[in-house]
Amino acid sequence: MVSPTDERPFTHKLKGVSPTGEQNSNIEIIKDNINNIYTPQKDFLFLGELENVKLSLKEKEKLNETLGEDTTNSLIQDLSFYLASTGKKYKSHYATLLNWARRKTQNINNKSITLIK
Repeated sequence: MVSPTDERPFTHKLKGVSPTGEQNSNIEIIKDNINNIYTPQKDFLFLGELENVKLSLKEKEKLNETLGEDTTNSLIQDLSFYLASTGKKYKSHYATLLNWARRKTQNINNKSITLIK
């Protein structure tokens, strides 16, 4: 057992409702003994001008590697404004951004093909 004076954080598994609303899932949380604050183990970033695009640090890094930083930031801004203006909700903002990038690439390729004909 960890004493209150121990400075290292400890992990505790809970059963119940996860932050995403899933029931009976195991949620791992870390208790920071210095501030007594419970935080999820997975670090999420809230991005975009309106800070409503939720990505993990790993997802953000993958998008930057795959699409480039400028394209990623542009798509995040587009999604941020789209979410705010329409009120839509997505299960995965990461998957949505990848899908939007794929669609934009297809549209550019289709336009260039029609111009060549």
